[in-house]
Amino acid sequence: MNFTLELRKPPIRSFGSKRPDGTWSGLVGHLINDTIDIAPQDLTQTLARSEVIDFTLPYMEFVNGLFIKNPAASYHFQAYVEPLNYFSWAVLILFCLFTPFILTLTSRYKPKQEYHSSFNIDQSNL
Repeated sequence: MNFTLELRKPPIRSFGSKRPDGTWSGLVGHLINDTIDIAPQDLTQTLARSEVIDFTLPYMEFVNGLFIKNPAASYHFQAYVEPLNYFSWAVLILFCLFTPFILTLTSRYKPKQEYHSSFNIDQSNL
């Protein structure tokens, strides 16, 4: 196997989006223009990108998890509760109870927004 490998960072640090004129920016643009041959990157596969470049199957998948050491030798359900003190649990429960009400109030009783003049809005129904 006789080949030359050149690694370089792209000048525009973007994955690539479609411009209004139909061209692509970022890594997708470099792939389309044959500036680069491959892009080993965690690039999201969208319908628009799939129409202009080919994707391979992912070879690695990351899964996040939370592991808590059980303080006792045998299993007991309080192992998940013990890391936080009572005050922390009370704050967390109050947060979960009051946040939906606060979000509902702020979404319903917000002031009227002023619309930009370039929007064509039929104001006869307002």
